[in-house]
Amino acid sequence: MLSFKLQLVMIFLSFFIVGYIIHLIREEIIELKYSITWIFIGLILIVISIKPDIVTWIAQLLGIGLTVNALFLISLIFTLILMMVLVIAISKLSMKCSRLTQTIALLKDRISELEKKDNKIG
Repeated sequence: MLSFKLQLVMIFLSFFIVGYIIHLIREEIIELKYSITWIFIGLILIVISIKPDIVTWIAQLLGIGLTVNALFLISLIFTLILMMVLVIAISKLSMKCSRLTQTIALLKDRISELEKKDNKIG
């Protein structure tokens, strides 16, 4: 069983995370598509914080001796999920950046050709 103090800290942090993400969305600092994972994890943490028996059940299910160790495992899994979401976003942006760079190079080349033709005519 989680200690009452740890449970209170988890509840506070969970609500803080969800509230802060909502604030970032409202201020248009972060896009909704990037914040959905954070909100999902925050809501799961709220449920786990309010009902810590879920962590105990997970610990027993996985054969983990201490509930706190199960909590660390859950945190690690959430961290890995967030990292994967960020890697996917970075990969998409990198590919988009490469395509834009290629397009700009082609457009510069085309402009250069048109300027040469214009100089020959004029």
